[in-house]
Amino acid sequence: MPSSNPFEEWVHQSIMRKIHSDKAFQELFKNKDLKDITKSDLEKYKLYSLKKMVRYVYERSIFYKRLFEKNRIIPEEINSFEDFGKIPFTTAKDVLKDPYLFLCITQDGILRGFTIEEADGKFRRIFFTMDELLNIIDSISAAIRMLGISSNDVVQIVFPFEAQWGCNYLVEKAVRQAGAELVSTGSIDFEEQYKKVLDIKPKLIIGSNPYLVNMTRTLIPKYDLRKAGVKIMLLSRGCEFHPFTKSIREEIERAWGCKALDHYGTMEAGMANAIECLYQNGLHINEADFYYEVVDAKSKEPLAPGEEGELIFTTLSRVGMPLIRFRTKDVSYIINKSCNCGVSTLRSIGGIKKKLKNGSQSRSLLDSFNLIKRLKSIKFKKW
Repeated sequence: MPSSNPFEEWVHQSIMRKIHSDKAFQELFKNKDLKDITKSDLEKYKLYSLKKMVRYVYERSIFYKRLFEKNRIIPEEINSFEDFGKIPFTTAKDVLKDPYLFLCITQDGILRGFTIEEADGKFRRIFFTMDELLNIIDSISAAIRMLGISSNDVVQIVFPFEAQWGCNYLVEKAVRQAGAELVSTGSIDFEEQYKKVLDIKPKLIIGSNPYLVNMTRTLIPKYDLRKAGVKIMLLSRGCEFHPFTKSIREEIERAWGCKALDHYGTMEAGMANAIECLYQNGLHINEADFYYEVVDAKSKEPLAPGEEGELIFTTLSRVGMPLIRFRTKDVSYIINKSCNCGVSTLRSIGGIKKKLKNGSQSRSLLDSFNLIKRLKSIKFKKW
């Protein structure tokens, strides 16, 4: 039987589309009824996708061709997850040095470039094709449906406004695709935002972690936020570390009388990587598009599910700027158990516990708000 969870069902459907479009994939799954993808099928899919991606970047990416040859990595010899784990990590510094070396297609195939500011004021560029951005919209839409949002519901988006194909634009498209009514208000003054919440009466509010936490703390002494009737608040975090501890969750939920949910999505990976469901038992990973590992921060050796270490991801479906074994510096752990929401084949992560420091200090919450203000002033170019 197909999954009863809309997000897992979307992941399964995405995998089946890839299988049906790839003859080698079909051979791998021949005589297999794919109406119900199992954990074992998912493992086969991930390993095949990793092997395929390794060959792809070796043939098309200047950076990875050089990296593989320097470290004597032969794509044809990557035949297991253990073999894949021998490939050196990719770091943010590698991307910062020259992002164009990572491109596997010509620049005219890139629709959107995103900018990430480093703590020292330098910038990294991450590139996406139109198909990749449309896929992100699809995955966000499935995640929103997993939260029980339907055509009778209103969703309020409070991300900063950006140019077309920016973060707020992608979420707006996803909400519409999910069939819900959308109101996007931007990250405006907290008092003004609350007035809009009272007027809009959203079931779900989606915004950045620091904005929603600080807004809540600012408004608590002045208003009974429960009167707004908000049912779910989705706090997004990714490139920057923002704490989302048990006490912060409880603070949000007491104030608004709602469910406070975590979302993880780094810009390098594609913004929509893992999301918490209403049962709050971990963030379910989009395993159609990402392979996640957790390694010991010092030894870099792989860790078992439940053991806390650094998250490492590999993109499985990106063609423009794929990344292999990218070090996120984010500390978490893998959950390899079914969830009461219906997810039974996907792994989850246990939330981001902290950000590993790498010579520079992690930004404070105030610094993060200043970053949001600066991002508003950046003019993103359409490729």
